Amino acid sequence: MKNILIALCWLASLGVLSLHAESFHSLNGNENLSAGDAADLDSGSACCSSAPADNSPPQVFAALNFSSPLHVAGQKPATGDSGITPAGLTGNPQVVAATPVLQHQPLVLNSDLINGPCCYEEGIQVLVHDDAQHYLISFDLASEQLDGSFNQFQLWLNGDSAPLLRFQSDHLVMVEGVGAVAGFHDNQLLHVQVWLDREQQQLTLRINNQHIYQGQRALASLQSLQFLMTIEGGATPEQVNPEARVALDNIVVSNGSFGYANLQTHVQRTAPSDTRQDTVEFATTISNISAHAAHDVVITQLLPEGSRVAAIDSSLPDCEVTEQQVLCRTASLGAMEQIQVNIALNVAKEAANKGLTVIATSATDEIDNHDNQMTVRVGGSGSLLLLLALLALWLLRVIERRQ
Repeated sequence: MKNILIALCWLASLGVLSLHAESFHSLNGNENLSAGDAADLDSGSACCSSAPADNSPPQVFAALNFSSPLHVAGQKPATGDSGITPAGLTGNPQVVAATPVLQHQPLVLNSDLINGPCCYEEGIQVLVHDDAQHYLISFDLASEQLDGSFNQFQLWLNGDSAPLLRFQSDHLVMVEGVGAVAGFHDNQLLHVQVWLDREQQQLTLRINNQHIYQGQRALASLQSLQFLMTIEGGATPEQVNPEARVALDNIVVSNGSFGYANLQTHVQRTAPSDTRQDTVEFATTISNISAHAAHDVVITQLLPEGSRVAAIDSSLPDCEVTEQQVLCRTASLGAMEQIQVNIALNVAKEAANKGLTVIATSATDEIDNHDNQMTVRVGGSGSLLLLLALLALWLLRVIERRQ
């Protein structure tokens, strides 16, 4: 009986978590580094001119995302020297289905200390085989519980003696030989760009499309990158928070003239089903998580059979409603910008278990087109599952007391 109750509780909890994941939205998910964050630092960041244009033909040396089918959630990432996979792994990095900020199967580097106790490290290596006068390294990053964890995330170039960038547990971004250049927060999207100019021997750092730092940096060539989660110097295993982790996705190394967009789709129910009027409300957010504008964006919302649009509220003026779908268009979605479309559906009972599918497309090349589609069930409520879970826990405690 006890095992049955435990299983029931576990299944119900999974259901609650699954439904909760459908509507999980980080309030800081699209928060840029503020001017105030930069102004608080001694180096006076966010003041620099933009990186010089690269007029050479576009080249892409590496382009990694951790979506399926190449990578499987719950497992280590696939490896190989192909430019679309890590060439090597350190520790036990895991691909996960989602995190609160990076919701489309990123890579997670955590602090489970399996490689300790003296030398905990977890990361991936990316190889670069071609030479260029300019290199642009970009990636998406979000930390969880890094605050006070005695962990830090690092970016290394060519196996140098020190990391180029460090994202520390005190929420400061450090540049090698310079010091702190910006601040950041846990559960905050960071779209990081590192411009390396071999001709001018110069480094430019941008985060969320804002200039953070520009200064001298000698670079003979770029051969490899290493993204690493490690403990801070002098920390002991007892001090390290095992819950701290960093999510990483969309790693791109190019020659600087390669421009791409990254549309991400997120849909959630904003109101439960109204049994009297059979209406369900949805909020769709389309974000361009890149430093380049997406042009001719089309948002297609495929309606389940047995439903019709009762109302629509969109920041886009160009929306077309038919029996089968809602189409919204915009000529351009800028870098690190987002748009939202809210719809209310009248839903027949037979459509309650069907889904609303939203797809975002554009005329601009995308680095990751696995995250621009999402489906959410029209019916169902987490309340019943939560009640079942709580009831199972209560019954389990009663049984344990009687034993």
